[in-house]
Amino acid sequence: MSSVSITTSTSEAGRPDADRRWMATATETYEVRDPYRNTVVSHAPRSTRPDLDDAREAAVRLKAKAAAMPAHERTALLRRAGTLLVDQGLV
Repeated sequence: MSSVSITTSTSEAGRPDADRRWMATATETYEVRDPYRNTVVSHAPRSTRPDLDDAREAAVRLKAKAAAMPAHERTALLRRAGTLLVDQGLV
């Protein structure tokens, strides 16, 4: 279907993020189903091997930064990410 891109600029604290941009190259999606009702609740991008490798490498690179970030900053960052996903209609 359509491609998915997620772009970030700065953290909630106003500091630049280590990875300024991450983009999934998925052009196909798959259904996400409620396991109890077997109804479609969303569609998710079908990631390619390079997508997964890029995500893993970014996670490894940012592990120390994330561990050093206070819990309230991590919480604000995750809430902002969730808001962006909802605003873009991805969830």
